[in-house]
Amino acid sequence: MTDITDFKRQNKIALRMILSLDELKEQYALSLQGISMIGAQNLDGMPHGTSVGNPTLQKCMKLLDVEKTKNWIIAIETMETKLNEVKQAFLRFRREAEKKAPPTGGRPGWFNYVEAHFGEWFYDTYGRAFCLPKRTMMDWQREMVDMTVRLAIYHGAMK
Repeated sequence: MTDITDFKRQNKIALRMILSLDELKEQYALSLQGISMIGAQNLDGMPHGTSVGNPTLQKCMKLLDVEKTKNWIIAIETMETKLNEVKQAFLRFRREAEKKAPPTGGRPGWFNYVEAHFGEWFYDTYGRAFCLPKRTMMDWQREMVDMTVRLAIYHGAMK
C-alpha cells in the first residue's frame, strides 16, 4: 500500500531518480546482465558460506529490483515526454548541474549553472535574451517531481 502522506520522502526519491536517469539506465542494464548469469551451480562439496543458498529466491529478489528500476525509468521518461522544449532544456541543464556545479554555501550551486547555460541555450534557440528566475526554476523542478511521483506510483515503482 502506498503511503500518500509521505510527500517529502517521495519528492526526494523522485528528484534523485530524475537527476540520475543515466545511472539508473546503466544499473538496469547491469542488473539484467547479472540476472542472466544466475543459474545452476556446480557444487564441489566445499562450503561456500554460512547462509543456506536458494538460487530461485535470489533470482526472484533480483528480478523484483530490476522491475522496480524499469518502472522508475518508464515513469521518468513518460514525464519527460510531457514537457515542452524549454522545460526539457531546463531538465537537461539541471542534470548537468547536478554532476558539474560546485556546492556553495546557502544557495545551491545548480542555480547559477542552470541560469547561465539555459540563458545561452535560449538566446541561441530563440534569438533573444532570457534570464530564468530562481522561482521559475523551483516551480519547474517541483512540477516535474510531482508528475514523476504520480507516474511512479501508477507504474508501481514507489511504495
